[in-house]
Order: sequence, then C-alpha cells, then structure tokens
Amino acid sequence: GWHEGDLDPSKAKGLNSPVPAPRVPLPRIKVEWDEATCGQLVYLYTEIRENFAGHAQEFFDTLARPDKANREHITLASIDIGGGTTDLVITDYSLERGAEQASG
Repeated sequence: GWHEGDLDPSKAKGLNSPVPAPRVPLPRIKVEWDEATCGQLVYLYTEIRENFAGHAQEFFDTLARPDKANREHITLASIDIGGGTTDLVITDYSLERGAEQASG
C-alpha cells in the first residue's frame, strides 16, 4: 500500500508528468484462480448470502472458536484433488464493515 501522500507511479505519463516515473520497472500483477480458491469463494458466498441472510458478521461469529477474542477473522482450508494435480489452499478472511454496518 501507498502512503496517503505518495504519488502512484503507475500514473506517470512522460517527462512533464507531476508523477515521476519509477527507476525500476514495476512488477506485473497476474491473478489466477484455482479450483480450491474458487470453491472457498462459492462456499463463503452461499453461506453468507443464502444461509445467513446476508449477515456476514453472524457467519464469522458462528465459525469462530468460543475462546477466540477476534471474531471478525476466519481461516478456511480446502483441498482440491484433481485428475493430476492437488491444490491445498489456506486463506485468512476478514470481515469488512460497510458504512451502514459500522454505525449499527
């Protein structure tokens, strides 16, 4: 993440740009989805949307262990065993509150 006062080097547009060009090339970001990750997203969506009526906080609270203080973070693990590959995905998810949820 950039600091609030930093200029975004990806917006540099030539020599007269107020944003200086980076001295080294910026890394290219490539996002690929594997089946195990997609399975987690389908699981999260279905549970929150269909089984918890869109109440993500209740879903996170249900999954959290009783002794866990921070109930707005969960860790999911999934294994996809395919026809030649096996994927293991362990992902941490955090509850993001929208403006309307933060106040109520």
